[in-house]
Amino acid sequence: MQDYDVRDYSNSVFVKKDDLRRNGPKVAMVQSVEEVPGLAKRDGRQTKELVLVFPDGSKFALRAKANRDAMSDAYGFRASGWIGKVIELYCDPTVTNPFNSSDQGGVRLRVPGAATATATATAAAAFVSDLEPASAPAAKPNGSGGAPEVAPATAVPFLSQNP
Repeated sequence: MQDYDVRDYSNSVFVKKDDLRRNGPKVAMVQSVEEVPGLAKRDGRQTKELVLVFPDGSKFALRAKANRDAMSDAYGFRASGWIGKVIELYCDPTVTNPFNSSDQGGVRLRVPGAATATATATAAAAFVSDLEPASAPAAKPNGSGGAPEVAPATAVPFLSQNP
């Protein structure tokens, strides 16, 4: 009998920790945010949760408070301010599942370094602008303008822009 890996048959569009373990972190721009019914509480109450949607069609549910806090700390409390922002999803092996202590690791969200964020945003902008003729920004006589400078990877300019 051939041995199959059940994880290869998942049709879910949601980013999973096993995907990130196998393929490494995912850097993506938030295309939209949806509110969906969440998991029911232990007492049966229905909850709501926010889901980030990415241009490739994949999604990520903001179930963990740590991930909701990371988004609001970086981009503000209003989900409308998250659209077009770049995030990085990664597998954190220290996360424990409160319902299954043997299931170690979980998906965490963070703001990528400035160089990664700039490259992702530039690629996304280039994709959108493929519909029109591309033209490089011209430098002004005083030297300003032209191609944007990339900040060092240690700088995280988004953190100071909370609304």
